Amino acid sequence: SSDLGAGIAPTFPIGVSVVMALVSIAAGPSAVFFVAPIMGVVTLLVVYGLAREWFDDATALLATALVAWNPLVIAYAKQPMSDIPATMWVVLALWLAIRSSDRTAWVSGLAAGAAMITRPALLVAAAVIPLTAHRGESPKRRVVMSGAGLAIGVVIQMLIQYRLFGSP
Repeated sequence: SSDLGAGIAPTFPIGVSVVMALVSIAAGPSAVFFVAPIMGVVTLLVVYGLAREWFDDATALLATALVAWNPLVIAYAKQPMSDIPATMWVVLALWLAIRSSDRTAWVSGLAAGAAMITRPALLVAAAVIPLTAHRGESPKRRVVMSGAGLAIGVVIQMLIQYRLFGSP
């Protein structure tokens, strides 16, 4: 049998392509090249917020500097690739999960789902996010809300896989 390159494994995940398409519609075709740098800046802001939440301002600045000076972050924040967007979604999901409101729990799950759609291998990391949301006045409800947000991303990824490759 001849293999025409068809299969159920995608050549690349669709998450970044969707973000780039939305940015292209909103700001023109050249704007797609700003997606990774903007998501890189958002990653740094969220790393700062996350480290500040757990520690103090000095530690947050150090953590942000370490991420900003990482050669891979510097290289990939300049390229239209999924590395920085996936990182941003995971760090954003974690930061939102440690907040205290039900809304942030829900959005943390959505961000974890977006990370998984951007990089399907991040499903394991994304699955930890609802467990991290177990805090605040109603920890069990926050876990369920975060899990529901993540489930939306999982279902979307399964539908994409089904549509493109015939199998979730």
